[in-house]
Amino acid sequence: MKKVLAFALVGLLAASSVFAGITLGGEFKAGYNIPLNFNDFGETYIKAYNDAEAKLTIVAKDDDGIWTVTLKDSLKTNSGNAIKATGTVNIDKLAAKLGSDWGNWKLSLTAGENNNPSISSAYNSDVGGGYSKIKMNAPHSMVFAVKDGGWVDVQVGIDPTFTKGSKDISAMVSAKIAPIDGLAISAGYVFNGSESFYRILDPANAEVHTKVDTLYFAHAIAAEFNLNLAKMIGLDFDLAISGGDSFLIGAQSTKTSVLPTAKDMGNAFGVGIYAGIDLISGHAEFLMGTAIPDGGKAESLFGFNAGIKSTCGVDGLTVNANLKSIDVTEFADNYEVSGGVSYGLSGTGITLGCDLKFDKKVLTFTPTMTIKF
Repeated sequence: MKKVLAFALVGLLAASSVFAGITLGGEFKAGYNIPLNFNDFGETYIKAYNDAEAKLTIVAKDDDGIWTVTLKDSLKTNSGNAIKATGTVNIDKLAAKLGSDWGNWKLSLTAGENNNPSISSAYNSDVGGGYSKIKMNAPHSMVFAVKDGGWVDVQVGIDPTFTKGSKDISAMVSAKIAPIDGLAISAGYVFNGSESFYRILDPANAEVHTKVDTLYFAHAIAAEFNLNLAKMIGLDFDLAISGGDSFLIGAQSTKTSVLPTAKDMGNAFGVGIYAGIDLISGHAEFLMGTAIPDGGKAESLFGFNAGIKSTCGVDGLTVNANLKSIDVTEFADNYEVSGGVSYGLSGTGITLGCDLKFDKKVLTFTPTMTIKF
């Protein structure tokens, strides 16, 4: 792992110094999870935890914007993780370099370790981010993207590699359009993919209420929208409403090397609102995950996610608090209270922070440091 990282860094640094037309930038983030357990007698003790995690991203690109190479990974202690490399070629910039001007149209090809790309989505994560986009089961995919000045965004993706014992590829096609300022809608289809939920019942075991957080599927379709009312009607404060729905066919809770053939189905629905004025903003999101067993009764779990964020009038400072539940019908056992504070040191690229989370009688502190370059 150290050798791979060293060679990657040395290679990119050498390239950026030898060729004047290459710039190097990225982000490094490291932190420690420090959980405190509260047992039934109110005693507190620190649980042993030695799995510190660091997230590293390195981006190299040429000054003409023709290509970009990204090295990205989560690095853990005592592990041999390999660096994930992704490359993007902006074909429109290449055409411009050769003398052909495409105007606002942009065409790109991304290949490499893409980490299961998702569809183009209009859903605004500012409303909470609990609704998850459907994505491919494709760690080594190719994605073509066509864009036109923010008005249209079309993606076509395919992973031509096969897992041993499987004859099924993974593919995706999606489109997002913004016909008027403040309105965006999208639709997408994925063959052989997955979707993550706050919680959903396993379609194969819905009757005994077996809860899972990811479903793998043979086919899925999704439709989403975002309505930015502040832009549409010219408000003096931020106000947006967003929603999305995805329907999964051939859904199962375990990932296998062959395409799911079960007739079980699943559905994910999310809708939320975001508002902000001056130094403070807030969001509220409602979520519903429905399992539809073959020949059985559909059952749903209902969740919510609400929070506030503020700069407190201090440059570089951000404070946030959040409350969510993955199943409001059993709120006492399915809630999470979280919050955090971060402060960016002006002009240094360094941000220091600390996150807190209370979940099932466990309070976790996560101090972090982020360096952007």
